[in-house]
Amino acid sequence: PDVVATADNGDKAIELAKKHKPDLALMDIMIKGDMTGIEAAGEIKKHMDIPVVFLTAYADENTLSKAKHAEPHGYILKPFKEVDIQTAVEMALHKHGKELELKNEADFLRTMAEHKEDASAMVHAIHKEQALAMVRAELLAGAPAEDPPKPLKSRPSQPITPRFAGPWASLVPPVESASRALRLRSAEGDSVSS
Repeated sequence: PDVVATADNGDKAIELAKKHKPDLALMDIMIKGDMTGIEAAGEIKKHMDIPVVFLTAYADENTLSKAKHAEPHGYILKPFKEVDIQTAVEMALHKHGKELELKNEADFLRTMAEHKEDASAMVHAIHKEQALAMVRAELLAGAPAEDPPKPLKSRPSQPITPRFAGPWASLVPPVESASRALRLRSAEGDSVSS
């Protein structure tokens, strides 16, 4: 990973983080100025969703307790080796990526739950479009449009049950039979399935 900027005090760290929007902040807990690295990390997290990994020579209970409130993705004790930083950075980026995936999924599910009536209408519109597409296909295949389609010899279909559909059951209307789901006719007027 590339280092986009370095700062020796909290105010500068916050300013540079806002400017460069880094993927990760590697922050020493004891930095120059009025602000600690923990406080600077807290400010950065208020404005941006980036993981923070702390570097420190301190492992006392008080420092650890304060650091926990900043919710770091890593904590490296000095003295350290390059591999310690590399490992902590890779793990922090991986964990943060997974957290973003979960957050996006939770946001999507929340939106679906809040707008389930709209989603149900959308599913209905999709089914209507499918029905129109079937009529178009029948016309293109040369079957007379005024003839009612012959029922398919279909295998029994499984309706969508809450167990099958899971949390989406209330959003998806059940398909009553395979013959209602898709009917196509050949130019000779015989029903065919896809």
